[in-house]
Amino acid sequence: MDYELQRSARARRVRISVHHDGCVVVIAPQRVSERLIKIFVAEHREWIETQRARMERRGPIIDLRGSPADFKKHKKIALEFVTAKVAELNVQYNFAFKKISVRNARGRWGSCSSDGRLAFNYRLIKIPSELADYIVAHELAHLAEHNHGARFWALVARAIPDYKVRRKKLRAFVL
Repeated sequence: MDYELQRSARARRVRISVHHDGCVVVIAPQRVSERLIKIFVAEHREWIETQRARMERRGPIIDLRGSPADFKKHKKIALEFVTAKVAELNVQYNFAFKKISVRNARGRWGSCSSDGRLAFNYRLIKIPSELADYIVAHELAHLAEHNHGARFWALVARAIPDYKVRRKKLRAFVL
């Protein structure tokens, strides 16, 4: 099985990830031999194939990865967009928050800190508006519920009744 091997001084164990395009990446500590890595990959062959099949079933993927220059170019527009979305959707909740910021995160659409700071990925401006609404409502709900329990999802549903459909559509986009 083909895979890309990445050595990491920070890695404590061997880790496998299957990317959206089916590419297998193995991240390993410096001290682990290639022989042991090959054995590890062979032992996880079934899991790798399952993940590849899952990626195939997802359908076409829209890659939104961008450069730092892209972030710099779109940061101001994204902040204005997100601020307007928060104001629009917070009418449903009337939650207090400290600050809204826009970031160039590689793996998250948004986050909510325990002290009420909302951060959003600048790429929200590159997805359909109804999906951006879901992400904003999701983070607003975290202001009251810092988990993904039943009460949290009830809060999300208050603003976005079809959140499950939108959440599924969001999976087509890769950060």
